[in-house]
Amino acid sequence: MKDFRFAYGERTLFDGADLEIEYGDRVCLVGPNGSGKTTLFRAILDEGSWENRTLRLGKSALVGEYRQLHDSLDQERTLEEWVMAATGLARTPSQALLHRFLFKRDDLERKVGTLSGGEKSRLQLLRLAHAQVNFLFLDEPTNHLDIQACEQLEEMLEEFEGTLFVISHDRYFLDRLVNRVVEVKEQRLVYHKVGFAEWWRVKLEERTRRRKGALEERSGDAPDPESKEVARARFEERKERQRERSRTEARIKELESRIQALEMRQSALETRLAELYARATPGPEAENANREFGTVKQELATLYRDWESLATSLEG
Repeated sequence: MKDFRFAYGERTLFDGADLEIEYGDRVCLVGPNGSGKTTLFRAILDEGSWENRTLRLGKSALVGEYRQLHDSLDQERTLEEWVMAATGLARTPSQALLHRFLFKRDDLERKVGTLSGGEKSRLQLLRLAHAQVNFLFLDEPTNHLDIQACEQLEEMLEEFEGTLFVISHDRYFLDRLVNRVVEVKEQRLVYHKVGFAEWWRVKLEERTRRRKGALEERSGDAPDPESKEVARARFEERKERQRERSRTEARIKELESRIQALEMRQSALETRLAELYARATPGPEAENANREFGTVKQELATLYRDWESLATSLEG
């Protein structure tokens, strides 16, 4: 990507953005809500090509998109029928391909609409693998998936040998799969050659240093030689900014505390679910734990977005 620009109406999302992704990179795209992450995805998917000098793809790049909502799946077809239609393969090779993606002979006559989220994810990846996609785009791929479906998706993606480009607020998913971070910042793209966990750690440290510096700057402010009225107006304005910043910092601390508690609960649920699903019959306790896991994951995704938005406002 070279000097990419995008605007709608009077709002500019990207202005002179550059980016280079190499084969085999596993990249996540991060940035505040509304910063243009999905817009960037769509631009590359819809317009990227070898001939496009702004959004240039390698000659050997075969681009595919994993759709979490599975809206491209015909719910009324059987698995066997769907694979034959999607790939153009005959019955026997279609069955072999389904077997490769962990579907059993008993599954062949099941309708796609009866599949779980994890099974539909496998079916999507089957289609992409058959098309020999080597540059895979995923936008919030784990939303609405239970823990088993998430793990199945992560395991499949770990074996994927091409390039991944991901938007996600699922930190566990990103920690496991990502080795590069691209940050949307001030209408540009900042490329970090580190995994998500390392980027997140550095981000927290930088914010802590800025907070400390702001406190020191406030304590060292000297009065300006100006009229009492102007000085008082400046003082009140500065005081209000400080109050607003203090409120934001307090809210960030609350979010961090809640995030930490939920991450601990998520980890405990993962351990418990692994124990339950190791049994021959997991039973209703597993269903309840799985349901709670989904609720915790969705709440964490919301908290991560809120934290990111507030932290960005402090940088401005």
